[in-house]
Amino acid sequence: MSYSSEIISTLLFESTNVSVYRIPPGPLSLSKWNLKESNVIWTGSLRLVEQEMIRDNVDLFASFPESQAKEGNENKANLKMPNKPYECLRAKLELYNTVYVPPGVGSLITTKKDVVWAEVWYNPIPELVSAESSIEEYFKIANDGEETIQMTTESAKFYKIIAQIPGSGYHPLCELENISSTKDDKELLVQVALGLKFEETFDTITFSESLNIYKRRFRNFEDQYHYELKVLELEQSSSNITLTDNTKLTMMTMTMTLATL
Repeated sequence: MSYSSEIISTLLFESTNVSVYRIPPGPLSLSKWNLKESNVIWTGSLRLVEQEMIRDNVDLFASFPESQAKEGNENKANLKMPNKPYECLRAKLELYNTVYVPPGVGSLITTKKDVVWAEVWYNPIPELVSAESSIEEYFKIANDGEETIQMTTESAKFYKIIAQIPGSGYHPLCELENISSTKDDKELLVQVALGLKFEETFDTITFSESLNIYKRRFRNFEDQYHYELKVLELEQSSSNITLTDNTKLTMMTMTMTLATL
């Protein structure tokens, strides 16, 4: 089926005064970081952008996974599943410097250009113990499975980030077996753990608020996903019962009502 995709980008936060440090491997601990100026490897600007995938001329649902279709009900293969939250929504952290290009051929004025130094892709990692979660919902962005943006417990000004090469893109690993297994290094993205510092207190507070707002929005996508799954399961259950058309219509109405509770 042919369809068109569009990414809607929304700027959530921007700062012009951040620094990046080298940090040692291991658990997140600000006490182990070297915060001397000599350990700063980059300074510049940062922006947090939300990206939502919008698809036109296509069903909002994908086919039920074959693995689930075999679990006692082959008719499930004909059902349509909603897109997973991490397929529809993601956040991108860009570290960049603004450079000014002097007048030249084709331009009579000085123009400015943002040169991206590194990018960080982010989504809240789902809890594996969630009662409503299914195997298909598990994913990771960092090669080691940890969160790609983590605030230190010692100070809200410092974060550990998992950075990628500019333009390398958003490539979540989506299967539980890929999360728990060790892949060949050649198949993994080049990623590096770095320390991020906000120099201004106002930026520290605003960034934390913006990130929390995004997390809540992502959780809303998860709630909608679970709701649509429940509706599909109830519809499938009702379709397997041989009843008159009027009775089926009544049951479908009751099903939709129960799903909203």
